[in-house]
Amino acid sequence: MRGLGKRRTITIVGVLVVLIGVSLGVLFRQSSLNNDSALTASGTVETTQVSIAPEVGGRVQAVNVQEGDAVKAGEVLVKLDGTILKAQQNVAAAGLDAAKAAGQTAQTALSTAQAQYQITLENALAQAQGARVQDWYTQNQFDQPNWYFTNAEQIQAAQAQVDAARTNLTAAQANLDKVVSELDNA
Repeated sequence: MRGLGKRRTITIVGVLVVLIGVSLGVLFRQSSLNNDSALTASGTVETTQVSIAPEVGGRVQAVNVQEGDAVKAGEVLVKLDGTILKAQQNVAAAGLDAAKAAGQTAQTALSTAQAQYQITLENALAQAQGARVQDWYTQNQFDQPNWYFTNAEQIQAAQAQVDAARTNLTAAQANLDKVVSELDNA
């Protein structure tokens, strides 16, 4: 009977070892599923070199940090001298004023050309056909008065002046827009 007791003890111990192994396997699997297979560790990350660059160029006036200092995003590291940027802003403002003046001059020229056009049109319509024909025979054909030209010719000449004034106004407006854009970017 002694042999039978020993066998029973070995069987019970074997079953217990298998149950403990299965339990440990289930626990290990359960804990790894809860962590989403993420690796966790603690420590410090060091970088050797970080390149920085200012948004605009200029002379450095002050350096606010030392090598090895901890910095945060958005922290001012270097202060640039604003003298050059201020001078560039003044130049752009002067260009803006000049462009505005050129635009006003072009607008005035357009108004003048339109008034001249209107006067020429009214004069051309007022001229009598008979007077022009009589002057043709009394004067040298190469020395005709300005009013001799037909209404269409006078209107065409005045329209050319108006078109030229409009072109000048458009060019002045484009120059003004360019200077304003440069001033906004400065």
